[in-house]
Amino acid sequence: MAPQVPDLDAIVVPISGGGMICGIAVAAKALKPDILIIAAEPNGSNDAADAAACKAAGRLLEAQPKPITIADGLQGVYFVLETVYAQQALQE
Repeated sequence: MAPQVPDLDAIVVPISGGGMICGIAVAAKALKPDILIIAAEPNGSNDAADAAACKAAGRLLEAQPKPITIADGLQGVYFVLETVYAQQALQE
């Protein structure tokens, strides 16, 4: 993206389990350290918040009901605790 849009200052990425946003963030920040990475998910789908709850509990928690959406790939059933660490890294 950087060669195509040299003034790119932010990228919006689906959060879901956190894997894709981690990869995109690592690559984007290597090319442009000040770029803003914004995590997005369908309205009512709180995967990132649920992952933070799992981290606080110190164990995996049962997934909460998810809304019906065409973005079904963003409806994680299990949470990856690394998502929370990715959030922290993206905020730096």
